[in-house]
Amino acid sequence: MDVRAVLFDLDGTLVEFRVDYVQGRKLILDFARRMGYDMEGQTEERSMHDIIDHYRRIGQPEAHRAVKKFAYDLMERLEVQGAAETRPFPDSIPVLKRLKGDGVKTAVVTNSCRRAVELVFERYPLRQYIDAVTTRDDVDVIKPDPGIVEHALRLVGVTGRESVFVGDAPGDILAAKAVGSVSVGIPRGFASSGQLLEARPDYIIYTLEALPELLQRLKVEERR
Repeated sequence: MDVRAVLFDLDGTLVEFRVDYVQGRKLILDFARRMGYDMEGQTEERSMHDIIDHYRRIGQPEAHRAVKKFAYDLMERLEVQGAAETRPFPDSIPVLKRLKGDGVKTAVVTNSCRRAVELVFERYPLRQYIDAVTTRDDVDVIKPDPGIVEHALRLVGVTGRESVFVGDAPGDILAAKAVGSVSVGIPRGFASSGQLLEARPDYIIYTLEALPELLQRLKVEERR
C-alpha cells in the first residue's frame, strides 16, 4: 500500500487529552432530562454522538436539534478551556515533520470546534506540517460519522484506501473503517487499549514514533 495521506485525530492523539467529556455527557443528559425528552438507554457511558443521535433515530427531530445545539455550545466551552491547557505529545511535531519531508499529506480530523483547534495551533507550531483540518463546524457531524473523514480526504485529494487514520477513540476507528482507511489506534487519550480493541483497529501503536515504520511495512506488504 502506497500511503498518500495520514489523517490524525487531535485531542489524545497529537496533543494531550484535556477535555472533560465525562462532565460534558452528564450535563447533556441533565439537559435532555429537564426538557422531558426520551431517556431510554441514555447513559453517561454512551458517546456524545450516540446521545445526540438517539433522538434522530427515534424520530424526534425537535429534540435532536435542541440536544445537539446544547451539546455543541457546551462542548465548545469545554474544548476551548482544554485547548488553553493542552500541549503536544513529544513525538507529534517530529513525526508530522518527517511525514511532510517524505511527501505524505497530513490532515487533522477532530470532533472539536474550530475555535479550540485554532487556539492549539496558535500556541504550538503544528499547523505548518498539516495540509488540511476538518472540525465538526466544517461538516456539522462528528465521528464515527464517516462524513467528517470524507471531507478531510477531499481536502487532501486522496481516497480512503490511500490513507491511514490514527486516533485514540473507538469513534476514530469506526469512521476510518467506514471510508476504507487503514485504522490505527493509539491508546494515550480518550480510550484504553481494551476499548480501542473492541473497535477492531487494523493496528495498535503506543507512540507516533512507530508510525513511519508502520507505513513502510504497509508499502512492503503490498509489493509481496
